[in-house]
Formats: sequence, structure tokens, C-alpha cells
Amino acid sequence: MRLAKLAFLAMVGTALAVPAALPQPAAAQWLGPTLDAQRHDNLRRHQQRIRAERLKKSSPSRHARACARRYPSYNPRTDRYVVRRGVTARCRL
Repeated sequence: MRLAKLAFLAMVGTALAVPAALPQPAAAQWLGPTLDAQRHDNLRRHQQRIRAERLKKSSPSRHARACARRYPSYNPRTDRYVVRRGVTARCRL
């Protein structure tokens, strides 16, 4: 009885492992050369956007630097600082 259970579990485990081992088609095979090129261009543009956003975040403007020096609670994304609890104001420097 125990041997039958082990054999059954081994068979089920093998059956489950087989679909994962099947090779997946490459993107160019099922997309075609035109759509694959468009996909590559979209990826390149997305990476350029991410790079540009990182550069913007790494080098704040003179206005943002001045506000951050003057107001410790300054948030450059919103251009606001905390006046008192629950009240914010726009930095006008």
C-alpha cells in the first residue's frame, strides 16, 4: 500500500514537472520582426524616460534647494512645506 502511494506521488510529480520543462518560444518567433522592433523601441523609450526622471530627482532646481534650506519640512514634489499640523503652504522663494 505504501509503495503504491509513493509510486503515485512520483507519477504525479513527474506529470506536473513536464509542462514547466517545455521550451517557450522566443519573442521574435511569435511577435514577428515588426512588432518585436516596436517592442524594442518602446522599451528603449521607457528606459530613457526613467533615466531622465532620475536626473531630475538627483539635481533639484535652485528654487527647491533654497526652500529646502529655509523650511526643513519642504516637499519638492508638491512645492509645499508644513506651517503647522495639518496646514501647508507653497514655497514662494
